[in-house]
Amino acid sequence: MKYLIKEAFYIWATFDPYIEDYLKKLMEQTNSELRGPNFVPHLTLSEPIHLDKTRMDDSLNKLSGKIRSIPFQLEEIEMKDTFFQSFFIKVKKSKLIMTANKMINKQFNLFSDEFFPHISLYYGNADITKKMIVKEKVQLPRTKLKLDRLSLVHIRKKIENWEILKTYHLKG
Repeated sequence: MKYLIKEAFYIWATFDPYIEDYLKKLMEQTNSELRGPNFVPHLTLSEPIHLDKTRMDDSLNKLSGKIRSIPFQLEEIEMKDTFFQSFFIKVKKSKLIMTANKMINKQFNLFSDEFFPHISLYYGNADITKKMIVKEKVQLPRTKLKLDRLSLVHIRKKIENWEILKTYHLKG
């Protein structure tokens, strides 16, 4: 599947290995039927940023020292008719997640008020009927999870070329 996106840097919240493995299993389960591209589980915290890598790194080193790890709650599986939000886990909008997004926006002079926290399990254009069948099979944990790291990601035009450049651990 070929889908092109404009090249830029993004900031993702990424997960500890235990949560990442769990999310990868959900993605594998989803993609075994919907057949989407592979990508790292994440929660996108920024819109595209067009700065050089060194400035991004300096800013994220400072920012990661100001943001504490963030507990978050998974809500439910949702679907949209868009490629990058086709099949995902909706994340509850907590004050802490919204504050982290605002801090990132301020640090990088981003002006978007539109923030929809979610963790995609599938990118693509699958039929709604297929997605409904898969949704019935996916079980989410009802426990709170934790975001404890930010990642600087170089998004290139093709999904298979996306690259996490560096990960920054948040304060306790």
